[in-house]
Amino acid sequence: MLTTAASTETVIEAKDLSVGYGGRAVLTGINFTVASGEVFVIGGGSGCGKSTLMKAMITLLPPVSGTLRITGHDLVTGGDEAVQQVRRSIGVMYQGGALFGGLTVLENVRLGMEEQGLFTWTEMNSLALSLLAMVDLDEHCNKMPSALSGGMQKRAAVARAMALSPQIVFLDEPSAGLDPISSAGFDQMVVRLARSTGRTFVVVTHELPSIFTIADRMVVLGGAQKTQLAIGSPKELLESGPPDVRRFLARQPEDETSQGAAS
Repeated sequence: MLTTAASTETVIEAKDLSVGYGGRAVLTGINFTVASGEVFVIGGGSGCGKSTLMKAMITLLPPVSGTLRITGHDLVTGGDEAVQQVRRSIGVMYQGGALFGGLTVLENVRLGMEEQGLFTWTEMNSLALSLLAMVDLDEHCNKMPSALSGGMQKRAAVARAMALSPQIVFLDEPSAGLDPISSAGFDQMVVRLARSTGRTFVVVTHELPSIFTIADRMVVLGGAQKTQLAIGSPKELLESGPPDVRRFLARQPEDETSQGAAS
């Protein structure tokens, strides 16, 4: 688990939050805060609402009710202005990487900067190369995405997500499709980036090795309950969280627990 310096700055706040589709809530009673510089995991089993919650946080899905404040801007009451402000303060790595196949790795990372029009070509190139070095891809900068492994593509996508110096970087199921060695390397990269840059990382995952490696704290969502079950560090929740949360973190089937209790 990553240990960060204590921070009093809250960059994300969810209070009595409900999220869903078409104004109909599928996840309710969400309450947590995320501090600046924290690695915060949104975890839980399949179908528990992790992706729905993340979509609301990255402005792809309007919250149904409650409070969702990102970098001081309330996405429930703030309207289009709040949405635009939040989008300027975040970077996102989508599950598949979502790199543009017709651009080199360097061009993919540089693309967002080019669209902003605030930098010279030399500045953009230098920053893009620096970011690729941070994810150990500087030697592959002129390759096309198709020439990279899945893990390398995701590293490039992280570099692109960080290109405009966001306050918060969201990673959507970063370990999906990776072999155990690549997944472990990616986790260590997240830890290193969080330590070296001081940025906040919010990671959506159900991969337990990743959770215990990267998370300062996590919120665990329940598929059946359609709400949050607990919040805390993975170690704390494994030791003293609610039964469903301890089962999830221990990879313990429910029937196995029931049999043990009955014997």
